[in-house]
Order: sequence, then structure tokens, then C-alpha cells
Amino acid sequence: EAVPTPLLELHCHGGPEVVRLLQDQFAARGAHRVPWQEFEQSQRPAWQVAALEVLTQAPTVRTAAIALDQLNGAWHDAVTRCCDSWRSGERETASRILRRLAELVGVGRHLTQPWRVVLAGAPNVGKSSLANALAGFARSIVAPTPGTTRDVVTTVIALEGWPIELADTAGVRNAADALEQAGISRAQAALAAADLRVWLVDGAAKPVLPETPDERTLLVINKIDLPAAWDWQSLPAATQVSAKTAAGLPELCQAIVARLTPTTPEPGEAAPHTEAQGFAMEKIAAALRAGRDQEVAQWLSELA
Repeated sequence: EAVPTPLLELHCHGGPEVVRLLQDQFAARGAHRVPWQEFEQSQRPAWQVAALEVLTQAPTVRTAAIALDQLNGAWHDAVTRCCDSWRSGERETASRILRRLAELVGVGRHLTQPWRVVLAGAPNVGKSSLANALAGFARSIVAPTPGTTRDVVTTVIALEGWPIELADTAGVRNAADALEQAGISRAQAALAAADLRVWLVDGAAKPVLPETPDERTLLVINKIDLPAAWDWQSLPAATQVSAKTAAGLPELCQAIVARLTPTTPEPGEAAPHTEAQGFAMEKIAAALRAGRDQEVAQWLSELA
């Protein structure tokens, strides 16, 4: 009868160097180091290991709770129900579950990685002041001189439990200064890669609007603590704030979250939580819309 390999799990305090010293001492005496992922793969099914890895990297309590639900079987049970329903001919039941899972792909992709939200607008509209107000500390330099911000300054924050990388950018304008123009180019690159673009308009000066607003653009009127220089009601969809007094900040946070997470999982609900799962759900959703049942079955077999 085979003798089971003895296992030793260390729980240490004192920092990484102390842990490394102990590991070296055990290794010198014949112990074999095993990364925790490799160890878990020998103890758990692959779907649990994937959920556990997401859980260990979740940056907020809210995203950790979603990952914990998947570790406890929410995702595995939902996929199993889909596969069983599809095979037994209950296509509508399976399709309903799959469509719901596809709605949650965006949330699943940001359980460990923050959404990218970029503050943009003309120079001196208060982007840096608003970034500091949202972050809760002075992350960006604030000055009355236009063009102070020359680089993309990022801060990781959490809004309603969702991780967000907030980027403060250089004011967009035709700049003659080569250094400022370089900052504007970086701002434009950040805007192109953003999940959401928060475009600030100065409520106390002539408004400068984005050239091509789209569904990823959220308009915000800043400096509402100052006398209005134009009719703010001409932008009825814009959120009104004051970065100086914090007026309107709760409403802005709600607006940002609503744009990023139009639908969120209920407690205990299944959600795709790895890149492979998200990709598969996008393929399945497209196949369902096109009525390609064979393709749906193929992708379901990949998830099972």
C-alpha cells in the first residue's frame, strides 16, 4: 500500500523574508515547495481552483463575495443546469440562464481588475480637483494655471464596492507647447482605452463639449458653487457637481456605477469570473441570437 506524501502548511508572521527563510530551511532538509495553485489542483476540481484564484485577488468585499459564491458552486451548478436542460430539449430554460450569464460578463471581468474611468475635458475645468475629491486625498496637483497636468495620473478607488482605476488627464486643446501636447496625446490614448469617459464641463465658463460623445461618455457640469455662465439645463443628462464643496458627488458616484454595472449578480447567483468563461459566454450569446444551436452546444461542452 502506497504511503501518502506528508504535507506541511506554514502560517507565518514577520514579512516575506521570514517566510522565505523558513522555506529555505525546510527545502534544505528535503521538502518540496509547491505553489498553492498546484496544491489546490490536486485537492479540488478545476472550476473550484479557478474561483479560488479569483477570490484571492479580489480587491473589495463586494467582488470577493461574488467570487466566494462561485467557489461555493454557483457557476458550476448553473452550467450543469444549462447542459442538462439543453441535452433534454429544454432549450428555453437553458437559453434563459445563458442570457443572464452573458449579461454578467462585464462584472465578471472586473472582479480582480478595476474598471478604467478617465476624467477628461478642456483645461482648467476641475479634473484634478474632482479626482482628488473622489479619491479622498490630494493625488493630483491643483493649480489655476491651465495645462498643469501633463501626464495621466491614476488612482485606484472603490465606488459602491466596485474597483475603479480613476485617471486624471491633461486638458484637451490645441497646444503649442511640445510638452503639453505630449500630455494631451497621452490623455487621448487613455480615453480610447477607457471603460467610461467622464467629460467635465465648466459651469462658470464657456462650455467645451466632446467632439464625439458615445455610450461610454458621461457628461458632468463642474463648479456649480460658482455663478452659472450658461444655461446648465441645456445639458439635462449631465450630472452637476462641485469638486470644491463636494456637492453632487454622491450622485456622480451613482451615475458612474450605473454606467459600469447596469446589471449585477444577486447574492448566491452565478457569474462568469475568468477570461475564458467570459469569452465563451460572449460566443454563446452570439450563437443564441443567430439561432446556431450546434455552436451553443459546442461552447457548453467547453464550459462543462
